[in-house]
Amino acid sequence: MKQASELTEDEGLILAWFAHFLEKDGIDGLANYLTHCGIKIRDGATAGDGILEHYRNPLGYDIDRAAMDLRTWPPISARIRELQNEEAERRAVGKAKRVRNLRAANGHAREHSI
Repeated sequence: MKQASELTEDEGLILAWFAHFLEKDGIDGLANYLTHCGIKIRDGATAGDGILEHYRNPLGYDIDRAAMDLRTWPPISARIRELQNEEAERRAVGKAKRVRNLRAANGHAREHSI
């Protein structure tokens, strides 16, 4: 495994996501995430080498694939849905408020035009 100072930007980004799982959820959390991503670590390889090998492609690293694995991780995908629902509710409230204001303004305009 390369030293941190030898990693490319893409390698650092990918490994940082996995380091987060290790730091936050320990080895079990990391193992669960590796399974979710379909990453198998070859005998004698480090976890970092296995992770990078999994995402390596002929042009470098498949960051989009790594991001999709992260987005589809159940706790993260659930949080994304929560945030989307909250945003939809905010928009609905804002739209309802604009409709009420428009109706009130139109009603006020009609009163003065009579």
